Amino acid sequence: MNSLWTNLPAHLRDNPFFHFSAKTNFVPAWDKITPAHALPAMEYIFDNMRREIEAIAQNPAKPNYKNTVEALEKAYSLPMHFFLSVFTTMPKDEEEQKQYDDVEQIMCDKFHELYMDVFQNKTLFNRFLFLTITPEIMRLTGEREKLYGMYAQTFKACGIMKKPAQQQALRDMGRQISTLARISQKNMRESEKAAFIRVSNPARLAGLSDVLIGAAAAEAKKRGFEGEWCFGVGTSTYGPFMKSVQDRDLRREMWILNSRTGTTGEFDNRRTILKLIKLEHEMARMEGYRNPAAHSLQYNMARTSKRVESFLRTVRKAAKPVATEEIAVLKAFAAQEDQIKHLKPWDLDYYKERLKKRVLGFDEEQLRPYFEMEAVLQGVFRHFNKLFGLKFTESTAYPKYDPDVRTFNVTNARTGKHMGVLCMDLFDRSGKPAGTAWNISAVSQGLFEGENRRPVDMVVTKFIKGQDGQPTLLTHYDLEVLLHEMGHATHNLLGQCRYQSFSGTSVDTDFVEFPSQIQESWAYLPEVLDDIARHHETGEKIPDHIKKKMKEGRKFMAGSYVMNYAMKGWLDLAWYRKDPSNTRSIEAFERHVTRDFMIGNMERPLVSPRFHHIFGGGYEAGFYSYQWSEMMSAQLFEKFEKHGAYNRSLSASFKKALAVGGSREEADTFYTLTGRHPRIQPLLRQYGLLGKQFNYAAAFKPQVAVNDNRQDVSLPKPAKLHIS
Repeated sequence: MNSLWTNLPAHLRDNPFFHFSAKTNFVPAWDKITPAHALPAMEYIFDNMRREIEAIAQNPAKPNYKNTVEALEKAYSLPMHFFLSVFTTMPKDEEEQKQYDDVEQIMCDKFHELYMDVFQNKTLFNRFLFLTITPEIMRLTGEREKLYGMYAQTFKACGIMKKPAQQQALRDMGRQISTLARISQKNMRESEKAAFIRVSNPARLAGLSDVLIGAAAAEAKKRGFEGEWCFGVGTSTYGPFMKSVQDRDLRREMWILNSRTGTTGEFDNRRTILKLIKLEHEMARMEGYRNPAAHSLQYNMARTSKRVESFLRTVRKAAKPVATEEIAVLKAFAAQEDQIKHLKPWDLDYYKERLKKRVLGFDEEQLRPYFEMEAVLQGVFRHFNKLFGLKFTESTAYPKYDPDVRTFNVTNARTGKHMGVLCMDLFDRSGKPAGTAWNISAVSQGLFEGENRRPVDMVVTKFIKGQDGQPTLLTHYDLEVLLHEMGHATHNLLGQCRYQSFSGTSVDTDFVEFPSQIQESWAYLPEVLDDIARHHETGEKIPDHIKKKMKEGRKFMAGSYVMNYAMKGWLDLAWYRKDPSNTRSIEAFERHVTRDFMIGNMERPLVSPRFHHIFGGGYEAGFYSYQWSEMMSAQLFEKFEKHGAYNRSLSASFKKALAVGGSREEADTFYTLTGRHPRIQPLLRQYGLLGKQFNYAAAFKPQVAVNDNRQDVSLPKPAKLHIS
């Protein structure tokens, strides 16, 4: 046992933060951890790390790779495990959430000081300087070379060569940025949590599915409005609500509520993110960079702002004409269906869904009976068994922070070798942060306390739980979300690196979404749907003609979908590239930088105050990564479509590419896997934006006749729906 445990002070021996071991595969003691346990554990762990760092710096032995570089990596493993044990523990209630917020503030401030102490330590840095001229370092290759380079670069970024006053300024700015980032994310979470509408008249619920109505009734009861219905702006509710509810005034009310999230009341986020972005720019200049984008993008596949800008311009050029035609068709459709003279933003999702049903013959909600959650989950496990040879076996032996959390031992299906532990927290509840879904490594694969450990990984979603004993029925979009997050999880579970710093999803930001984005494409293959999607009452498969339409439906309104993602990528890049010193209004800034992404003159909600991927969300100057990664995933998936969904050779190559994580250059990994550098054409083909467009909305040409100054739009008759 490590001396850290054998020498634990008496007051910490019952602290559950230290109750993990190889016997339980290092799963945190989530069932016992509370905010009160965090600070005492933190103090001891941070003091222990300081002692380890000092021992490395003062080591009388001549510096070498193992006693300096690898020793530094080892010193970080326990503090990072501790951090993730805290931050992956979902609060049980509002009071516990506040306690965790207070703990997080103290922890992050102290960790920041510790981090700067390490990388402004001249004695430690001198050991790295000595190593630069040694034959051992000159011969380094692969993962070891990257680790040395990463730490050498971190010393530079923390101002090791600067004067003491400048070093202190970097410390102060870093602390302020960390604090503002936490406040920003808290504002997003709390403003989303506080925003809801009440409905007392059941007639206004027309169009909504029983699943949404049942969830809204349960939410109203929880908020003290029994007998009514409450709808929030969380992603699991807002999208289905806006697509389904027939009451136009209710849609308008919900749209306005959602648009104002993060811009009103106690959790108004606008001033916070303006302060944050200005500090980010100031700190980047002090570190020697033109702007924060230049700082962060140097570590990505794209490398420069200009390359990202060129990529997003190409996407916009392909998508905007299609999106413009889509909106024109939608306006014509709404005019014919309901005599809507002026299409408003709260009408878009509703009429898109109705037009989709008209053209394809079904909508998302009608397919819910085919996606019972347990059947979907087991089907997804079978998919990853076929693709990567992984076996998932549920276990009740591990601790969990909520009764709905489920835990699985993951093994190599052929050899039985333990690959890691997967924890799944799938249902929506008030303790969860803002966002749709996410993946977290509580323990990364790699060296941990001196031994190479297998990971403990988490998949978190916000599915609507079935009420009153009813089954939990998902949508096809939910299946995509689950496959996406499992793409991240399997990336971590397949890791075969030496160091946690490079294992699994510890890769370039614009590569990290590639293994997850590609998984969404399997959700459209008939053989996959036949295995996963069965009617929960009859056991029947989705009819073949509907499966075909589902795949074709990926291109429905694709111009608008692709434009929206590109716009957010452009907005993110603008915040971290343009000098914000003269920016006074977030509204004006956002309107100005996204003007070329506008379709017509329709009002659009403010994005920045609730853009949870950036301003502390981890994707600063990197949101373009979703489309960049999707470009790569489309390119690889075309090979799977050509050679077979589970082609053995291609699957083995993909598995090998995931196993190396960030231990080699991501561009080299992708080239080895596909034989080519990333190309945008497969992405455009995937959405019907290249060549002969096959896009239901854009290709549909309504015949418009002028009659008494009123448009008469001829549309095809609704297709009959053949679903059991």
